[in-house]
Amino acid sequence: MSSDYPYEAKRRVEALIETLEPMVAKDSEQEIRGIAIPVFEATLDVLKEALPDDPVVQKVIGAYEHEFATGEPVRAVDALLVVRQVDAGIGPYPIHIV
Repeated sequence: MSSDYPYEAKRRVEALIETLEPMVAKDSEQEIRGIAIPVFEATLDVLKEALPDDPVVQKVIGAYEHEFATGEPVRAVDALLVVRQVDAGIGPYPIHIV
């Protein structure tokens, strides 16, 4: 098993994609609100720690930190775009042949 692969980050990104896709399909202007905001923030913290050198993650974290601080709404479609890019940065799960 690869010790460098960010398994936890991958699981959280996949869970976000699974959650955001139906929201965006139903209403592309849907916003992430309420208790979902701190969950989204915590997930971003996991990603920041797991991918400290990824330029997309670092830029996005800063932008979202500003939005959270100013109370600006976070659109689900924007979050989905970001999460898909982070997922691409993580890459697929490593293949292990036994």
